[in-house]
Amino acid sequence: MANKTFWKGQWREIEQPNPLDPKGRLGSPCPPLVPGVDVKWIAEGAYGASGNFLPEVQAAPVLPPRPEPGDRTFRVVTSEDPWFDGKFSPRRLEERLNEMGREGWRAVGVAGTRLDPVVILERVVAAGSTAGATPA
Repeated sequence: MANKTFWKGQWREIEQPNPLDPKGRLGSPCPPLVPGVDVKWIAEGAYGASGNFLPEVQAAPVLPPRPEPGDRTFRVVTSEDPWFDGKFSPRRLEERLNEMGREGWRAVGVAGTRLDPVVILERVVAAGSTAGATPA
């Protein structure tokens, strides 16, 4: 099993000078990665500026902070919203906004045209709620 990364147009081996250090360094060119056999490594930090590499499974995505009670969260509704299922009309927009109003959302801004509006909605996160943390 080899540790490999795709760096600047070619596959390169990842060397670990210290087996106790989970980070690796860019090594010499090598044959392409074989999924299930080799381990893919990725650059740590923006554009690999640190020069360190980590196994892809260790690289966790940076998640935005969860909203706290009292925080405001926002949604944008457009004619492209999946809720409309390609059947947008001002009447259906009214239905959607009334539905979201019952969920605590309120319109705070509108732009666009009658047939292609952009509606900005806001709500305050209630205590014990994760509402607004992930768009529906």
